[in-house]
Amino acid sequence: MEYEILLKNTGGFGRLQVVMLLLFGVLCFKAMCELQLFVLMQSQPLYRCAQQNTSGYDPQEYAAHCEITRYFNESTGGNYTESCKNFQYRQVYFKKTLIEEYDMICDRSIYATVMTSMYFLGHALGILLSTLGDRIGRKALFYGAGALDILTTLLPVFMPTVETQILSRFLIGIPTPIFSQGLLLLYELTMQEHRGLVGNFYWLFWCAGYMSSAILAYLLQDWRRIQLVSCAFCISYPFIYLFVPESPRWLVLRGRTEDAKKVFSQLARWNGVQWTPDENFDVNIEAEPTGRVQELFQFSQMRKKTLICFWMMLVLSLCYYGLSIDSSFITENIFINTAISGALEIPSYLIAAPLCNLLGRRWPTITSTAVSGACIIVSAFQAYGVAKQDATNDSLLNHEHSCCRIVSNFRTQYWHVFNALLLSALLTTISPVIGSLATIEPWLPGLLFGGLAAISSVLIYVLPETSGLPLPETVEQSETLYHGSETVWLKSCNNTRQNRSSIKKDA
Repeated sequence: MEYEILLKNTGGFGRLQVVMLLLFGVLCFKAMCELQLFVLMQSQPLYRCAQQNTSGYDPQEYAAHCEITRYFNESTGGNYTESCKNFQYRQVYFKKTLIEEYDMICDRSIYATVMTSMYFLGHALGILLSTLGDRIGRKALFYGAGALDILTTLLPVFMPTVETQILSRFLIGIPTPIFSQGLLLLYELTMQEHRGLVGNFYWLFWCAGYMSSAILAYLLQDWRRIQLVSCAFCISYPFIYLFVPESPRWLVLRGRTEDAKKVFSQLARWNGVQWTPDENFDVNIEAEPTGRVQELFQFSQMRKKTLICFWMMLVLSLCYYGLSIDSSFITENIFINTAISGALEIPSYLIAAPLCNLLGRRWPTITSTAVSGACIIVSAFQAYGVAKQDATNDSLLNHEHSCCRIVSNFRTQYWHVFNALLLSALLTTISPVIGSLATIEPWLPGLLFGGLAAISSVLIYVLPETSGLPLPETVEQSETLYHGSETVWLKSCNNTRQNRSSIKKDA
């Protein structure tokens, strides 16, 4: 029997899938909330040289002083400046931040950029390790990742030096991709017609985490307390272990048909559906799915789609995270800025699925990417010559994330998405570096981000429309799907399924 038919007969999208959506949604909430709390914990306070309290030095107000004037003495023959040896801080929003804790200012400011980049590098390693789910099972992956997530969330509190703090941020990044694995498992247990809507509602937890980070930071004030409270969001792991089943698709591909039958029975029972498996229970799934990397480049159409998907994931990830880690826009209050940013992403998720169902995935993706790129570039030059970016950046963040989610739905139609995700995660490590270019020229980061997005909108045009099409089951099948062949390809897939069903009946 076809896998999709089995999902339909056991409830499609019922109570168990809703419970899974909530449990995995908490992990999605934690991933974004933790990232934004990390950004807020790096808020830079006002500071001055501690030497200003010593006689012979020029008194300073709290600002951003890295040097101090020392008055005339006989050995030098006049006044001169010297670097600050120690600092005094005046916090604007917090009692204590990571910046103050480790003196990440002046000639040590590079540590803040490195710390953020190392977090993204850990995230990239986590994506690589998440492929173990194909070997050990989707659910088994949560056991190791869950334990690591709990441990690494606590780890930064006990780090004595900036170097060890950087290491802890790298380790925190490793289990963060587990929330996307939760979505993958949810997709494999949900009917195809509900997956787009489920995915978009799932990412609302991301918005909630974004907004909640501002509230938590405002209430807790101290970076150590903030880090400790983050552990509370690991609460969903025990319930995941208890209630979430293994992927029946993975079980069938591993030859564990009886175990898959038990999972379908569990789905039916939880969803309140009467379902009795056939005496000769069988599931039609490709026995040996292709997975060799070289196959991405052996065929011309597959090679073209792969390279474009790689580029798109790189650009969207780079732009989104590069803009997300900037909380200095609209108002001077970083808490309000962060809450507004999270709230403005909500419409992106709510309209993405209906828009793609109405217009397809291709043209909304092209339009949103082009608009995002144009807005980023305009905003970059509006920011030229001023200290902080204006309110346009807020709309950019919304446009960019809307684009990111539409393309995310678009790319799920292709196999080997992992490679695009891994490459984008690796190169996202440079997004903090690009953001730091604003210290040279305020328009440089926006010009780079916007230019990359504009190029991407042109490349998307050559990709096929995948709305309403089934997932290709082999690389060879994917090779025949290209721009202009969608109708013929769908007919071919339907004929293949009919022939497969006829063979089963004859047997």
